[in-house]
Order: sequence, then C-alpha cells, then structure tokens
Amino acid sequence: MRRLIQKLRQGLKELGWTEGRNFSIEFRWGTSERDQMRTFAMDLIDLKPDVIIGMITSAVTALVQETKTIPFLFVNMTRSRRE
Repeated sequence: MRRLIQKLRQGLKELGWTEGRNFSIEFRWGTSERDQMRTFAMDLIDLKPDVIIGMITSAVTALVQETKTIPFLFVNMTRSRRE
C-alpha cells in the first residue's frame, strides 16, 4: 500500500502538483464494516474534496449512499504471483 501511495504522490508531482500547496491526501483505514465505512465516507465528504478514491467495495457503497455531488474513483488492485 505504501508503494502505491508513493507512486500516486510521485505521479502528481510530475504533473506539477505539490502536496500541501495545491493538493492533500486524507486517509481512512479500517475494516469493511458497514457503519465504519459510512462514518469514514461522511468524514471525507465534510472535507469538501474535489475527488475521493475508494479502494474497497464497502467504501464505494458508502460513498454512493452519502454523496451525489463529489466524484469518486474506485481502485481495486490484486497482486499476481509470478511462478
């Protein structure tokens, strides 16, 4: 996960974005428990971000239920094993 976040930051930097100046990243980590995801979704929505990225289905489900105005991306990754 850290590597993915590092790559996101690097990609944004290459596009001319500077963390703390013209973008910020807020994280919410937890289980996929429904009430927790709803609380996290509302916390993030209250920050009035330009976009929210969700990485698990329960997070995206909560976002769909809580906002119709803030765009969000669903990112789902799996690791493949190299034999």
